[in-house]
Amino acid sequence: MKKIVTFFVEAIQSYTRLFLISLIIVFIMTILNMMIPYGMRAYLDSIIENGDWQNFIIGLIIFAIYLFIFTIIKICWYVSLDNFGGQYIKDLELQIETSISHASLKQIDRIGLNKIKHMMYSDLLDVFRVIGHHMPSVFGSLLVIAAVLVLSFAYDSVVTAFIFFSLIIGLSISFFSRKLIAKMAGKTNSALKTSMLIQMNLSICLLCIRPIMYFIIF
Repeated sequence: MKKIVTFFVEAIQSYTRLFLISLIIVFIMTILNMMIPYGMRAYLDSIIENGDWQNFIIGLIIFAIYLFIFTIIKICWYVSLDNFGGQYIKDLELQIETSISHASLKQIDRIGLNKIKHMMYSDLLDVFRVIGHHMPSVFGSLLVIAAVLVLSFAYDSVVTAFIFFSLIIGLSISFFSRKLIAKMAGKTNSALKTSMLIQMNLSICLLCIRPIMYFIIF
């Protein structure tokens, strides 16, 4: 977890502008999400008071326009996350390539080519997913939760207290189970590397056996 936070802070410091763009888009999406309860309430009140088809159709059109705008903004958000995580992953890949170029052949042989291949692809992809998407998404979710708590407190403090304590319980479960999750994730990652090594060796063996089998058959 510390490494993830370190990588995330380093990415923010290196690409502050890209991160702020993502943050601004999240703020806009939060405002749009907060507009839904007010919009639905006004829409239902208008239908109940007037009861004509014109308001019903206008409301559906406005809601369709809202969904279209929200979808476009969400696509822009994902693009901004790709730019943010993509730029950081380029730097990280360059650092790995530089380390490999300065390493001796003995060090490379000790690590193993298959593990290096796995690090250059799977591990980098995992870092991209976490730093480029998961962490900014968590950051955006915290903004949404804060906005919901403020909005809920304006209407009912008891409901707000219930939501807040539920949030604390959820965060506590996540915090105390993080070591177990990290341990299981490490075992899964190690198993994937072993599986990849077996598959690579099997592929090489099949290529070597093919000419012999061809000679025996014919």
